[in-house]
Amino acid sequence: MFKKFIIILSVVLMSVIMVACQETLEPVNYDSIFEEIFEEIQLPTETSQNIDLKYESLLYPEAKISWRSNKASIITNQGEVRRPDVETEVDMVAAITYQGIVKTNRFKINVLPVETRVFDLNAYRSDYGFASLVITNRMNQRESVVEVATPVEFLDALKNKNNKIIKITADLNMGFYHVERELKALGKTDEEINAYTDGSFYRMNANVPVLHPTLLEEGVGQMIIQDRNEGLMIYSEYGAKISHLTTIIKTSKDIVIRNLHLTGIWEWDDDLAANYDELDWDYFTIETTQGVWLDHLKFDQSYDGLVDVKGGTSNMTFSYLDLNFQANDFIIDQINHLEATLMTDPTKNPANSRYVRIREFLSVEQIIEYTSMQKKGFNLGNTTMGLGFDTITVTIHHSRFINLADRLPRLRQGDAHVYNVLLDNTGLQRVRDMIGGTGQSLPSQAMVPTEEGAVLFENSKVVNTAEPIKTHQDSILDPEYTGRYQVLNSVLVTGVDFYYGSSYEGQEGGDFFTKWKQANTNVGRLPFFMRNYQEIPYQYKTNPDLNYLVDAQSIGRVLEDNYVGPGIIPDFDWLEIRRVLSNPISPTAVRGHMIDPDSIQIEDDLVELNATFEPANPSVRNFYLGGPSYRRDVDYRLDVDTSNLNTASVGTYEVYYTFTNLNNDWDTYTYTQNVLVYNPNLANEIYRYSATGEFNGTISVDYSVYRNSGTLYYLLSEQDDLTLEDIKNSNDLLSIEISRVNGRILDIETNRLPYLYMYTLREALYSEVVRLDILQEQIVEIRTIQDLNSMITSFSSTGKYYVLMNDIDMSTGRIDQLSTSNVFRGVFDGNGYTLRNYGANMLRGGLFMTINGGMIKNLTLDNFNFNVDSIFAPSSDDPNVLVETRPSDDAGILATYVYGSAVFTNITIQNSSLKTVRNYGAALIGRLRTGEATFNQIRIINVKVDAMVTAAKYTGGLIGGIETNTKLYMNDIFVDGLTITHQQSDMIGAVIGRVRSHAELNRIVLLNVKINGRHNLGILAGKEDNTTTFVHANHVFADVDFTFQPDVSGVYSEYHGYVVGNPDAGKITVENYYVVSDPDFMSNSKGQNTQTGFIDLETVDETWWQTNLNAFTQSELWEYDATGVMKLKD
Repeated sequence: MFKKFIIILSVVLMSVIMVACQETLEPVNYDSIFEEIFEEIQLPTETSQNIDLKYESLLYPEAKISWRSNKASIITNQGEVRRPDVETEVDMVAAITYQGIVKTNRFKINVLPVETRVFDLNAYRSDYGFASLVITNRMNQRESVVEVATPVEFLDALKNKNNKIIKITADLNMGFYHVERELKALGKTDEEINAYTDGSFYRMNANVPVLHPTLLEEGVGQMIIQDRNEGLMIYSEYGAKISHLTTIIKTSKDIVIRNLHLTGIWEWDDDLAANYDELDWDYFTIETTQGVWLDHLKFDQSYDGLVDVKGGTSNMTFSYLDLNFQANDFIIDQINHLEATLMTDPTKNPANSRYVRIREFLSVEQIIEYTSMQKKGFNLGNTTMGLGFDTITVTIHHSRFINLADRLPRLRQGDAHVYNVLLDNTGLQRVRDMIGGTGQSLPSQAMVPTEEGAVLFENSKVVNTAEPIKTHQDSILDPEYTGRYQVLNSVLVTGVDFYYGSSYEGQEGGDFFTKWKQANTNVGRLPFFMRNYQEIPYQYKTNPDLNYLVDAQSIGRVLEDNYVGPGIIPDFDWLEIRRVLSNPISPTAVRGHMIDPDSIQIEDDLVELNATFEPANPSVRNFYLGGPSYRRDVDYRLDVDTSNLNTASVGTYEVYYTFTNLNNDWDTYTYTQNVLVYNPNLANEIYRYSATGEFNGTISVDYSVYRNSGTLYYLLSEQDDLTLEDIKNSNDLLSIEISRVNGRILDIETNRLPYLYMYTLREALYSEVVRLDILQEQIVEIRTIQDLNSMITSFSSTGKYYVLMNDIDMSTGRIDQLSTSNVFRGVFDGNGYTLRNYGANMLRGGLFMTINGGMIKNLTLDNFNFNVDSIFAPSSDDPNVLVETRPSDDAGILATYVYGSAVFTNITIQNSSLKTVRNYGAALIGRLRTGEATFNQIRIINVKVDAMVTAAKYTGGLIGGIETNTKLYMNDIFVDGLTITHQQSDMIGAVIGRVRSHAELNRIVLLNVKINGRHNLGILAGKEDNTTTFVHANHVFADVDFTFQPDVSGVYSEYHGYVVGNPDAGKITVENYYVVSDPDFMSNSKGQNTQTGFIDLETVDETWWQTNLNAFTQSELWEYDATGVMKLKD
């Protein structure tokens, strides 16, 4: 029985096992499994929020789910939602991996757009920016509105300064040639036409077109809004188009430009460097003006920038601008014209035509897309360290910028507030990728604050911009050249990466890893504050009734849903302008409160033993421009800590001055003063002393003594152990009377001795002897071209005195290409010898690159010939491919430029030449960039300077240009044989090409000088910019022959003068200034012609010189020559 049970049980178990095995062997239905998993995934069909993505299956835990979005910029692969400006369908693709098998499924999701807001008309009735401080309402001037429908009507309205409001009712072509034809068609005489176009309110732009077929036919005009201190408004009701017009706004107030489309001031730059700086066409150039509102404007592409702001300008607002830089008919016409002309011109090739070169890489369609990008935007402060830039204040808001490569804004020194703007450079990034490897480039930058300018960037969005923030763009790594920025609540999109937040200000809860940070790493970040106002002085977000500040994530849609750019706004009155200043701020109110540490000057003090110490009471200024000087105990409290001071004991002590601002208790500053307690009955000790390093065989010594009386004696010696008696008995002992407790002895000749001893004598009491160990110059002899090369390429010339020991023929041997790192700070004494026979192709011109704190003297350069142009060298990747290195500005035969300081004495350059395709070329130096330069006893004999292309501007016979905040001193200059040649360019001066600051010139003789150029031609200077502060020339004898070139249309410029070609600032004065009359000099000169008199060379003799220019006859440096002129002695 038991056996039967076991057998039955075994049969049953075997059956169960067999059935189980049969079930296992059946195929798995994977489709069903994947379908079950997909059914587990529940995604919304519509969303405005992040999506919770599923990565694992509850039914099949071993299955893994991954995700991919077909629009990752809207929904990321992780399900993060960035709401677009318009409703967008996104495919989220789920990929399930199960037992090595992968299947996908698409889930379609409509992502709802960002929230929008449609503004009421009050949004457009105020500028909501800095212009609110100045601009005025025009509603009560409605009856004085002048309507214009033609270019001539517009000019008629413009020339009458009693017209304060001009309404444009039809599109206007303001190209100069077109306007000239219109005037002739109306029967205007030449005299009447000149009255329209003489530059008082309109003129031909001095930079004439050369390549665009439309501009060659229509020309480029220039509107001059000058001395409009009672205001001017130009507007249209419908968004009128104005073509081919640049505008200068100068020395004016309350200027309003609204609801216009500006177009047609761009053409192709075929120069290989493609800097787009030759024609200098900007839609607006604004200088020395208070209150400008540019509103509801559209700019098409411009050759240079959009808005260029110069010194002395403040309170500007740029609002509701629509700048969408895409291909248009104007761009297409230009490229088609180039295709039909340059590509069929046998003289054009990749070595001399940028278009021909780029066609080797890009199609016509690609070039059109490339050139549609706008390179330069808003340049606020138009030059390095310019004067008057610190008062610049500008607001940019509610504006759209598409494919703007740079300068939103570029700011020097002033303050900019940017809010609710969209910068989308998606197309620009595509173009940058496209032109890679073609030798072409485009920047991709947004805000560029420099020179301590401050940009507040708020509630804005920047898309696909390589460098959203850049704070330093100068080769000088000095914080003074660095800008400040603060970003608040803004969006940064790069590809699919999205960041919403602010810059890190060290605030609690701030994001230390913020994406809003400067791209440059050469200089660290500066703390943020504005220079002109502590708080924004206008309402834009605090008043709920006047708050149109929207979230940065919504800005794209908000700009699309409101009136941005020119056009009709129903029921809107363009004349109604409301000011929305923050209470209690007004145009005359204090702009802010902060102690300016730089204003506090406290000298170290001396106190007699047992006397009473009297703390200093220094003046204190308010940091903010326009703020008053502070009053003690009214604006600030001063606490003086004398706890360390003991006037009963001789010694040095520290006294602490703590300044506390009574307007802002967080604002404190502590200054430490050294106080020395001394015994007046003892000798007048030298308790502090120092000496400069030896330079050019001299030193300067600073010293401090107890009393401002007695005598200080000093002795140079080669011995290191002299006693007081040794010094007193020396025949070489020198002395000065003591008149100050802190004194300086300047330029002590060391005679190459290593020690300086000093002591004082007062009331028969001798002080202790002090000894200074002189930091001596290292004497380096130059005998060969190899020695010379080592000197000019050295990175460590400080403290070295190089002396030329013989003439050097430089026709053999090697001189290396210089870079900006080659800074000469030592002394080069030519010792009366000559360097001769040197020629080179260079990227910048000059035997030396940069002179900074250096001196060159007693040297002759003979037969030096430099050619500044592109250099082509075989590629390191492919020797058969030539790689171009492009040249840079600044070229002189002697040196490229000066920074800091430089002295040039007894220099001769003869039988030499400089050719350049860049700006700032000259015989001596290209440009004085910063600081001071002194030139004494300079001879230029038989020298030629040739600016070979139209783009090469600012050429001088001696100096190419002097920048703002610099000083130039020139004494005893003799020129005999100097030719300056230009190709259709401007700013050419026999002495200086372009003056922008301070110059003093004395005793100059110019003989056989020839200038061949087109525009801004002068003897002393080609152009004097409005930043010029002081220029004076005395005792000048000039024989200069001018050859005037017309522009491409045959028109001659009126800007030429015997003193300066274009006296923009009116700061140049001359006396004893005599010139040879040039028969080709045109009578319609608008230059400065304040010469003392004209010279007849045939009648000039020694008596003439004694009578008219006796400064030469009385100088030992000059001698009378038998030819009838004074010459500088060798």
